[in-house]
Amino acid sequence: MLVIFIVYLLFTQAICIDKDDPHACLDTNLSEYYCCSEYEDLNGKCTACKLGFKSRNGQPCMPCPENIYGHGCSSLCECSALHRSC
Repeated sequence: MLVIFIVYLLFTQAICIDKDDPHACLDTNLSEYYCCSEYEDLNGKCTACKLGFKSRNGQPCMPCPENIYGHGCSSLCECSALHRSC
């Protein structure tokens, strides 16, 4: 039983985000810090998403949806299919 508990702890414990990280947000319900939108947790440090990626409230950065591009996936691609480079 102890082995199962230890394995559970290893897989459920996340690296804590430093409350002094300028890109950390507080979950007031859980009293825990997470990386704010447009940042992801990389080894306990909030790191900005790359251009063409976005994140929301502690989730990892994900690529922009089709026809969306730019910082935080904030721009709409309005080019024709023949000229598409988005």
